[in-house]
Parts: sequence; structure tokens; C-alpha cells
Amino acid sequence: MTHFEDLSNEILLEIFDYVNGYDIYKSFHNLNSRFQQFLTSSSILFKIKLCSETISNLEECCETVIIPNQHHILSLDIKDGIFVNNFFKYCIIDSSFHNLQSVILRDILIELVVVPLFHLKSLPNLLSLTLICHLLFPKDISDIYRLIFSLPTLKYNKISLEELNYEYDDINEINISLPVGIPNQQFSTIEYFVINHECTLDELIFILCHTPQLRHFICGNLLKADQNVEDEQIPTLSYLKHIRIDCCYLDFNDFERFIKKVSPQLQRLHIKPNFSKAYLDADRWERLITNYIPHLDTLICNCYQHNFIIYEDRSLHLIINQFSSPFWVNKGWIFEIFIDCRIIHFSIHSSKYIIIDFFN
Repeated sequence: MTHFEDLSNEILLEIFDYVNGYDIYKSFHNLNSRFQQFLTSSSILFKIKLCSETISNLEECCETVIIPNQHHILSLDIKDGIFVNNFFKYCIIDSSFHNLQSVILRDILIELVVVPLFHLKSLPNLLSLTLICHLLFPKDISDIYRLIFSLPTLKYNKISLEELNYEYDDINEINISLPVGIPNQQFSTIEYFVINHECTLDELIFILCHTPQLRHFICGNLLKADQNVEDEQIPTLSYLKHIRIDCCYLDFNDFERFIKKVSPQLQRLHIKPNFSKAYLDADRWERLITNYIPHLDTLICNCYQHNFIIYEDRSLHLIINQFSSPFWVNKGWIFEIFIDCRIIHFSIHSSKYIIIDFFN
């Protein structure tokens, strides 16, 4: 019978890859000389997860586990706003965390994110940052984005905002304003960006002007611009190939102006617009794709209308026929109508994405 301690280092590394690094260290540190030597070897990197439910004494955790192993930590996942705030009091994150590549901060008030972001600037190899934040009141988060864009090696960023105070029912609870076109403007290294909060078109343009390396982009809720947006203000991102907008409240004119300019090499577009007949205009889509995004190979557009009685048989028939032209047939894209009680769903997609996108 093989004992656990007889397993090779290679197998132990495979096993420990699925275990919280804090638990590994607490369980095997000083267990015996073999594990002591293994835990201090350069081959092991810890994925640390910390939360108030499992850590009773955070200060002790930082002193006995985090700080002694700062050069062995690959990722940090910290949950609970006060816990996050205290962690950065007890543990100074600096360049000695040279293997730290991923940081996730969960359930933290957005105004408390500033201090952690300030410390993360000193990390030499931070590639991924996820912020899952709470919003109590309407808030200007421009400084949050400035700090994110100042992280020197960041490739992936996700920022989520959850509203906690429902007394404020204004559809746009936040504000983002970033300098554009100024001398020595700061540009981010981000390539994969997930913005899981409401932002207006003009705010999105501010963000995109600071992310010229962007390749994949997801926006949770895109609202109409608060101020007029000129075509010249929309940046052209040379590497952007994938765009997903989960809830798009732009009219098709503004959406079209944005897509025409932002990414001529776009390959995948997934959008769920607020219902508008313009989004079901096959000829207009064909002109947009042919003339401005000719490399598009995947289009997924889902929208729905609650009152399908407004559609006469002739109106639906004309819409369907538009999507049977040679352009749509050659692309292999399908236009589909699905009626459920009083709701009529419209979907444009390639056949291989029908199941995934109809139910998500």
C-alpha cells in the first residue's frame, strides 16, 4: 500500500493544485522533514483563499502563512469587505510577491478598493484582477479605473458592481470620466475586459480609449450616452476581435456608429439589445458586416418583444424573408422566431450556438 507521503513531488503538485494553499501549509508545515522541504522548494506555488468563515485570526494568518511564503503565492482570493481591508493592513503587498499573478477581491464596498489597488501597483507579474464590489450610493468610480489602468502587467480584468441600497432607483448609479487625448496619457495593458455594471456609451468610450491592447470585451449593461458622441471620439482598437454586450439599450443608429469605428477586424459579436425593429433589419446588418466588419464569422443577436400581437402575419413574413438572401445562407447564420405565451423571441445565430444562446 502506498502512503500519501510516498507520492512523488510531481503527483503532490497535481493534487495540491486543487487545494487551498492556506490549508496545505497549515496541514503539512512541520509535519515531517520531507514535507517541510517540499513546501519550501521553488516548485510549489500556493493558491490562497481567505474568508472570515474559515479564518478566525487574520493577523496570525498573515504573520505565519502569507508573509513567510510571499514568494510562493500564485493567487490570492479574499472574500468580505472588512476582511479585505484588514488583510492589506496586516500584510504589505510589494515586489517580493514576485510570483503573484492573480488577485480576486470579493464582497467589498467600491470605495474600499482604492487602498488594495494602490498596493497592487508594486506587483511585477500581476496578470489577472477580479473585483466583485458593492455599491451603496451613486458613486464616481473614475479613480478606480485610473488605478486599474496603472497596473503595469495586467492582462485580464473583471469588475462587477452590485447595488445594495435600493432607495436609489436611478438607472445609472455610477459615473466614469477619464482624460482622453492628453500628453503622456496612461494606457493599460489589459487584453480581456469584463465590465459587469451599467455604463453609458460615452463612459465606455472613455474606457476603451485607455485599453489599446484589448482583444476580448464583455459589457453587462450598455446605456445610451449622457452626452453627444462624435464619430471621431470612438477609438479604433487594432486587436479587438470579440465583443459581447449582455443588455444593450442603444438604438441601432448609435450601435452601428460604434461598431463601424471600434473594430474593423471583429470576428465574434454577441449582443442582446433592447427590442427595436432596426435590429431585425437584415439588409442593414448585411451592409454593416460587409462594409465595416468583413471578418465577422460569428453573430449572435437575441431580443424579444412582449406584445407580439402588433406583428401582422405579413410583417413577420417580410422579416423572415430578408434573412433568406444569399448573404445569410452563405454565412450559415439562422434567423429564428420563438413565441412563448405573450412574448416573441427573435434570434440571429449560427446553428451551432442555438442551444447555448437561447437559454443563456
